[in-house]
Amino acid sequence: NKYGIQVIAIKELIPEKTTFVPKSDFVIKDSDILIIMGEEKQLEKLNKL
Repeated sequence: NKYGIQVIAIKELIPEKTTFVPKSDFVIKDSDILIIMGEEKQLEKLNKL
């Protein structure tokens, strides 16, 4: 993929639930928390966006 990371879960606040291994068409909201994994270098690159 473009950033070399994997989204392993998304914690939604509204409604309060967690989706593990979300599908590619999952719509992320501003209030969602992403649980991601990847190499430190790739995570730093993503954090700069």
